[in-house]
Amino acid sequence: MTKWAKVFGVIFGFSVLGGIAIVVLRWTSQATQGQELAAAPTAAARAEVPAEESARLEQEPEGGVKSSPRRSVRDYLADYYGAEWVSIRAQLELKRGELLDRPLDESASIASWAESEEDARSRIVLSSEKCVAYAKAEIDLDPTAYESWDRIRRRFPGVPENVGPRELEALRDVVRPFEERVLELGVQRAAILADIQTMKWQSGHFRRAPFVLPDQALESGRRCVFTTAGHSSSGWAVQLDVYEDELPPEYFQYWKDIGSAKQDSLKAARDYIASL
Repeated sequence: MTKWAKVFGVIFGFSVLGGIAIVVLRWTSQATQGQELAAAPTAAARAEVPAEESARLEQEPEGGVKSSPRRSVRDYLADYYGAEWVSIRAQLELKRGELLDRPLDESASIASWAESEEDARSRIVLSSEKCVAYAKAEIDLDPTAYESWDRIRRRFPGVPENVGPRELEALRDVVRPFEERVLELGVQRAAILADIQTMKWQSGHFRRAPFVLPDQALESGRRCVFTTAGHSSSGWAVQLDVYEDELPPEYFQYWKDIGSAKQDSLKAARDYIASL
């Protein structure tokens, strides 16, 4: 865990860069593999973790919904939501095409939450590998930008006509350290998200339910800017959201540093091309 997780203790959440996009989870069969949704720099998730949801999760018996013989989706959800089921059922019936792909009376089975949690966590919380993948997507470096002189000329005017493979390789050597620095900064930025995700998961500040998560209104006065969501292999729907006000100032400074490093890379490329 990085020093930011230690510094911010019980702070939960994180952010990307702006915008709000709606995340919709669909019910999938228990064989369906989970799908993570990582927010892009200009698209973030709309969701919330209301106090009553967190309190309900904390009060549940260990293991959540217990393993049982096949029952209808309706029965599982009714047991899970209790008194809330009447209003939630109405929403699911009204928005079946968006939220639930199968009839509520269809037979299904699901493992207990205790049996499903670790699998769900692996699909939601950013691992080291996912931090790298997320950073690459966020920093938006084109891996083909220096693939050929034809591509380079689209970006940089004034490239001489007599340059060849040797000069192309030299240009790649010039920009490589700058691009590696950009990626390094992006991974460090993503690691802050991963640390806060871990704390939030451990404290139960995320949404989960058998098969499907109903829509929830955005928490008033807060901007949700990063989310990961998906299904465990047994069918549990899970969503973990992060808010702008839950991020340390250093998280935003990283983005400024990334922008500066990208500009340095472009300048180094232009200077080399001008020297040809």
